[in-house]
Amino acid sequence: MKNQAIQYLAFDVHQATVVATVRDEHGAIRMRATVPTEANAILGLVRGLGPRVHIAFEEGTQAQWLHDLLQPNAERVVVCNVRGRSETSNKSDRIDADGLSEMLRVDSIKSVYHGASGVLTLKELVRCYTNLVEDSTGHAADQGAVPCQGDPHAGTSVYRVRERSKWLARIESRGARMRAESLLRQLDALFELRPKAKWP
Repeated sequence: MKNQAIQYLAFDVHQATVVATVRDEHGAIRMRATVPTEANAILGLVRGLGPRVHIAFEEGTQAQWLHDLLQPNAERVVVCNVRGRSETSNKSDRIDADGLSEMLRVDSIKSVYHGASGVLTLKELVRCYTNLVEDSTGHAADQGAVPCQGDPHAGTSVYRVRERSKWLARIESRGARMRAESLLRQLDALFELRPKAKWP
């Protein structure tokens, strides 16, 4: 099997279709195709190229799904980010796939780590925790914008549940007091969610 020639397959992936270019070891384009962005169609194309297939496609919304689909069916799968490269010709899906297949053949692209699908869970957990921290910090800043009348140096004590009633009572405007109460309830909910997101 190792003596068989490697096929270099590049995909330009879209929601409905995948544009593919296949090159041989000498750089000659052996095939171009467009298939639906469906598992059976993509796997049929890959399996039809033989056992030694190297595949590349760019990072995007479907990259993790495509990586996990192709990993068991190819000798090498590279998810890459080629943004920022100089573009010297008109852009099209076919040109993108052609260029990427040549970059794969000469090994001039760097992969973006996708690894096991479990990494996706970790990414989502980190994103969730980061969003909660940002939201709670933002709410705290909003709360700070509501003056604690009677004491301009209230500081963070307004966030403490046991002292909250005292500070809210000092806000004379009914509308401002209702806004402060609402912000503090939202902040309580966010602070309750943060540890759960940090330690699932």
